[in-house]
Amino acid sequence: MLYSAENAHLIGIFDLVVLLVFVAAFLLNAKNWREQKSVFIASAIFALNILITGDTFSIFIDMETYSGTDYYLRWIEFDSLSIIAVIIIHLLFRIEHSRVTSIAMYLLAISIFFHLAMHVDIIENGNRSSWWLWDLYTPAINIFGLSIAALMIISAIMNMKNKQAIARRFADNAVIK
Repeated sequence: MLYSAENAHLIGIFDLVVLLVFVAAFLLNAKNWREQKSVFIASAIFALNILITGDTFSIFIDMETYSGTDYYLRWIEFDSLSIIAVIIIHLLFRIEHSRVTSIAMYLLAISIFFHLAMHVDIIENGNRSSWWLWDLYTPAINIFGLSIAALMIISAIMNMKNKQAIARRFADNAVIK
């Protein structure tokens, strides 16, 4: 199994990398917030979600304060709250959802189902023997998290390149020959 005592330090390092990638996505989208308000809002909420619920620092929520039965429910709760917060802020400010934000919310919803499946399997059914869901869970959740951050970073970079191309065209047309 991927999550074991032998490689727990690797999971901690990976959590730190995910946190840094989400912070990078937020900072890149903060630079372009006027052009991509939807992605900026989602990146801010998702970065805050990773900061609060991530095991890297345990600043706001310490895993030891949760009993074993709340482990997966905690992630369901915060991922659900992230999706709800994105939707509510978009509605309040009348901002249209971008494709990137919609895809990110779909990926987050899929990860919620993975958390729920693990909770039902381990806590409700009391299963203690490893099977394919356990082997799929850790890489899938991490891939979804990195995919969300990568989508937001790529979107911000593409938007910056489009702005630079437009500025270059405008500057070329403005030059008097």
